[in-house]
Amino acid sequence: MKIDVKKLEQNKIQFEVTVEEAAVARALDSAYKKVVAKVNMPGFRRGKVPRPILEARYGVEVLYEEAIDILLPEAYAKALGESKVEPIDRPEIDVVTFVKGEEAKFKFIVELPPEVIVGEYKGIEVIKPQAEVADEQVEKELKKLQERHTRLIKSPDGVVQNGDTAIIDYVGSVDGIDFSGGSAKGHNLEIGSGTFIPGFEEQIIGMECGQERNIEVMFPADYRATELAGKLAVFQIVLHDIKRKELPNLDDEFAKEISEHENLESLIQEIRGRLLVAAESSAKTQLENIVVAKVVENFAVDVPQLYAEREIDSMIEDMRYNIERSGMTLEQYLEFLQKTMETLREEFAGHARTRVKTRLVIDKIRELENIFIDEAELESHLEEMAKPYGQTALQVRQVLVDRGQLEAVRESAATGKTIDFLVKEADVKSE
Repeated sequence: MKIDVKKLEQNKIQFEVTVEEAAVARALDSAYKKVVAKVNMPGFRRGKVPRPILEARYGVEVLYEEAIDILLPEAYAKALGESKVEPIDRPEIDVVTFVKGEEAKFKFIVELPPEVIVGEYKGIEVIKPQAEVADEQVEKELKKLQERHTRLIKSPDGVVQNGDTAIIDYVGSVDGIDFSGGSAKGHNLEIGSGTFIPGFEEQIIGMECGQERNIEVMFPADYRATELAGKLAVFQIVLHDIKRKELPNLDDEFAKEISEHENLESLIQEIRGRLLVAAESSAKTQLENIVVAKVVENFAVDVPQLYAEREIDSMIEDMRYNIERSGMTLEQYLEFLQKTMETLREEFAGHARTRVKTRLVIDKIRELENIFIDEAELESHLEEMAKPYGQTALQVRQVLVDRGQLEAVRESAATGKTIDFLVKEADVKSE
């Protein structure tokens, strides 16, 4: 078997494989055994038609397809083995010549992983993001705690204000006819929440307990119930009660009631500490992203379209998973946004190429610096993964092995180790 290799454009190579006539003859012999088993010919039992008669009746070409199918895998494997390349996709195949009694020639065109042209990745100058907690952030968190422990009390003045919860009966009608889903009794409606269609809640403001009122609202043109879209509706309202929010005082008693702290200042310090931990984690991630982005800019990679398309596929599947968790399908979400799948793929294309290039650059640096995860490091990584679930590293390992994901976790850990290396080698300056 003779193999000629030719480099092509766009990171492709061509193998022209010449198969000797003896191998062609053996393949035709094997092909005959497969083909004859399927042939029905008068005067012969199935599978017993002599080869000369079969070829005379149908032509020797009847064996070619099976013979080619026998030779192609061996020829392709031989070409890859001798050239020691790893294509990123299936080959383009061309049968140049295949005739009984002659050599056969096949062409295989394959695309190779892209060449990563190495740029500077050590001593990258970056400004270190600062981990800071502003007083406003602490106050915001404290306010959230206060609102979380809000009580609803009976309105002292008996008049609906914005932010109150009104307990109402309502009956809606269009053109004097009640419509399905347009009525309720004892409904708790927080005024200003935007729960009802525009204009409804605003007209409840100012009502007094026991009062009845008719209000008019226009359903939006894009309202989900198409039979109501764009129509004027009248709602008969009966207001039964009004509840108003009462915020607890921010004092030592509040701190004792909602936490293990003895005073408000201690609670505030705990909030500040928690925010600082989050800020430091965020600053660390920002620093890593800045360093990696600058390193990637210094490298040159021609990302194959195949890689980009696969990355887009992955991004779409991630989006589908997240959307379906909220009870909606991806198709419904796209319809809501008035987008097509093609539009979504176009929007993802640039980010997908950046993600692919980043991954290729990180892998190249791993190779250059011989960065890998040994068993001890993997065990430590699995222990960290196990902690949130109250499991052991051995239990997590077994789950990953069963799912065929252990090596993917090792690769992810190696990527993290490479990023740590880049940050360590960077010239990080404080502002």
